[in-house]
Amino acid sequence: MRAIGTWCYIYVENTEWQRTVNARTLASVLWYFEQSTPANSSKGIYQIETELFGTPPDTDGDDRVYLLLLDIRGDSLSQVIAGYFNQIDQQRGQLRDPHTGKLYRSNELDLIYLDTDPTPTGDIEGITILAHEFQHLLHNSRDPYEYIWVDEGNADMAAFLSFGMDSTLIG
Repeated sequence: MRAIGTWCYIYVENTEWQRTVNARTLASVLWYFEQSTPANSSKGIYQIETELFGTPPDTDGDDRVYLLLLDIRGDSLSQVIAGYFNQIDQQRGQLRDPHTGKLYRSNELDLIYLDTDPTPTGDIEGITILAHEFQHLLHNSRDPYEYIWVDEGNADMAAFLSFGMDSTLIG
């Protein structure tokens, strides 16, 4: 754990600390998530999205959301996974991924994964991914069986409301 905010904990993969993530990156993530966005200088991503989509789930009995900054490896050299939310983390124990059939152990946390390489986590591009993925966490707690196109549309709208841009144009 490298930082604690009012609404989040930020964890950084050890190999990424001081390589792709530093104190400035953490300050940037905290600022945009909790304080201010380009589209609304008086509200961070958290306030903008919770006003629109509702409060985050509380899977672990802690009001804070976990942000894990790590180097997410794609399946091939050309694939970049900029971030993701995994609904398995909202459940308890070992579960089978409904899309891949793989068996996973849940982290049992309100958790968002953010890529650190090649995505610049503390820059607008990386923070826009955070806004997009945070909406998925919020939406999943209300309707885990939503059509993908509806959930993705809401996630893009969340990024737009925070940054005035479409996150699909970024990554």
